[in-house]
Amino acid sequence: MVTSIDADKQAAEEIAVLIAGSRRQAEEVLGRLQALGVKVEGHALNAAKQTLDECETQCIAMAQQFEEARGAAVAVKGGGRSA
Repeated sequence: MVTSIDADKQAAEEIAVLIAGSRRQAEEVLGRLQALGVKVEGHALNAAKQTLDECETQCIAMAQQFEEARGAAVAVKGGGRSA
């Protein structure tokens, strides 16, 4: 069980890193569009960036929840002793 939780936590952290990269790319494209005076596409891209921000926050929170679940699983496995 602990191994499975560790794998899930690692997956959530990896997804958060990928999302952060996508967000940075969106910010770069948005900056370039704004520099060119393009507004319509920029609004859609800004909305996408905000969605990526929210997704990244959720992945980080999920990783923290997996860490808490891991602690609980270790405590149960160890008969209530923390490891």
